[in-house]
Amino acid sequence: MLIKCQISDPIWWGYNIDLDLQDYHNIEGIIKHVLDNLEATLVSLNLLPQKEFLVKVKKDFHIHNLSFEDILLTKENDIVYICRHNNTGNDLIKLN
Repeated sequence: MLIKCQISDPIWWGYNIDLDLQDYHNIEGIIKHVLDNLEATLVSLNLLPQKEFLVKVKKDFHIHNLSFEDILLTKENDIVYICRHNNTGNDLIKLN
């Protein structure tokens, strides 16, 4: 089953990809894949300062209020948000 995962973050809000849940066994794997995909996209667009910043803050991303089992039951039109909202006031990269 395909689900849409979307970043909820002051810098990369709205970045989303579709994932086949058959390829994942836990929430950490989903988060890692989405963030690795974002990182590759930033490199392909030569947005290297953003890529470097993403590497520094990857550990701060999470999915809250959903277990992996909940995600497995996600309906096709629902979005699973991968959030980073702690300590964003200290971000050195800002989008206005």
